[in-house]
Amino acid sequence: MKTRKIVAVSFCVLAFVAVVVGLVTYFFGFGSIKDVPNVPHVEQVGGEYHLVTNYNPNYYYNFKVEKFVGDQYLAILNFSTKENNMNLGDVEEFDLDDDYRFSVCFTAENGARGKYSGTYTWKISDQFEGSVEYDKVKFEDETLTWNAVDGAEVYTYVLIDATGREILRDSISENHFSCSSLDAGQYKVYINAGVNNVQVLPSEFGEGAEFVIERQNEISNVTNEGGFLFVQCTQKVKEFQIFVNDELKLTIQAGESDTANYFLDASALLKDMDFSENKVEICSSDNGFIKASTKVQIN
Repeated sequence: MKTRKIVAVSFCVLAFVAVVVGLVTYFFGFGSIKDVPNVPHVEQVGGEYHLVTNYNPNYYYNFKVEKFVGDQYLAILNFSTKENNMNLGDVEEFDLDDDYRFSVCFTAENGARGKYSGTYTWKISDQFEGSVEYDKVKFEDETLTWNAVDGAEVYTYVLIDATGREILRDSISENHFSCSSLDAGQYKVYINAGVNNVQVLPSEFGEGAEFVIERQNEISNVTNEGGFLFVQCTQKVKEFQIFVNDELKLTIQAGESDTANYFLDASALLKDMDFSENKVEICSSDNGFIKASTKVQIN
């Protein structure tokens, strides 16, 4: 009987310890957040003011809003959200004539919080009047350009892909930026203009402008080993065509590739081919925004 009691007590103690360890691990181990978000800033979108920080898919966010009262800042709101922005209209006490201070931290699903960012102090006194003329936005030579706005010292642009996902946001002093790092496809850009003064809001983003990135594929090299082809391209493609004496003889699916290099089995057509008597060429087909390559001879 005594042994059973000892076993029962030991089991309860171990179970209790396991629960405690589990809770401690969950709240302090799993919930430990070392990353710190960027200092937030204010943007005006659709006539409403939004507080924005950088996006990180690993975390949620907690925005802290402080109001200057007397001789100090007092916290008036902690706003938790899955998004990297909050609408300042959610602050009932928000008054454009008062001073505010904003900061943000990353949070975990279990409620754990990381370290708050530096603070952004803001009292709106004016809004930049000039705005970007979207009908003058141009995309040429892998570069997006727009007419400079009188008095503007900084531009913020936001790129949206065809799925509606934000893929790039940056602030620059020039009225152009390179798109060479982007994949071919259809995009929409939103641009505002402003000055280097946190008390003056930038212009609204407006309706945006759509543009398309198309690229020409080129086959840089073809190696033939008994009809098995190694094809190096400048762009990712989906399909190749093989011509013999200018007549289409074979269409081959490219398959997946991270490097735009492809291995093709054309042995059924080429293994017995007399290349001295026939002109054999290969090209890639159109692939959406990737245009077909010119023909390259196979030897």
